[in-house]
Amino acid sequence: MKSLGQKNSYLNNKTDIELDRIHRSNQRENLLLNWSSILGFDLWHSYEVSFLIKDVVHNYVGQFRVPSNSEYIFESKSLKLFLNSMNNKDFSKKNEALDFISLNLSECCNTRVEVSLFEIEEFNKKFPIGCKLQRVKLTSYTKNISSKELILSDEIVREVLYTDLFRSNCLVTNQPDWGTITIDYSGNKINHELLHGYLMSFRNHNAFHEHCVDMIYDHIHTYANPSSLTIYGNFLRRGGIDITPIRTNNKSEIIPWREVRQ
Repeated sequence: MKSLGQKNSYLNNKTDIELDRIHRSNQRENLLLNWSSILGFDLWHSYEVSFLIKDVVHNYVGQFRVPSNSEYIFESKSLKLFLNSMNNKDFSKKNEALDFISLNLSECCNTRVEVSLFEIEEFNKKFPIGCKLQRVKLTSYTKNISSKELILSDEIVREVLYTDLFRSNCLVTNQPDWGTITIDYSGNKINHELLHGYLMSFRNHNAFHEHCVDMIYDHIHTYANPSSLTIYGNFLRRGGIDITPIRTNNKSEIIPWREVRQ
């Protein structure tokens, strides 16, 4: 990777920047599921997409949807540099800029990446209503929770659980990554206290956002075996860019939630 871990100045010229990519399978080789059959996507946002249309400045919120079974993911710093390189690039119309972004991101990931550009007022969406997981004391939590520990009872429920205390660490820089994890499931009721402890165990775990959500989905699906499971990871932005990995076995439409100023 040419950008991550390197010193770069912010680029505001018309030079096209090559995106760096990361092979997704390298992050999943020790997981248990057949990931080719898992539905979902990574939803990225950039709040600093700016370019010219016939010499007039336009600013947008960019949304980039990458299938969770893509061969590659793009590296976030190179994405930031790529978008910054568009700041003085002149397009004849908005769709030309949209196609330019989509072509570059799709070539990087070796699959079709859906790109949308929103005006700020179009974009204000809310988080789902759910039960907030209560804080528990940090002890010797482990990510290898057995099904007996994770399942609270034989009661069958539909729950939406979330915590805004999630933290992991960047695999490369070791800097903290903060986020809200939302778990929407149907099945045997999960022990909320153990689930919260499991999620807090990521505080000292080094992994990319996408892989953290892969692991959470993999472990809950394996150990609790819910009939329906969707997991959202709403991570806080860095450099004007955020990412929301979503993993699900639900074939109905998944509508992401995120407040524009999160």
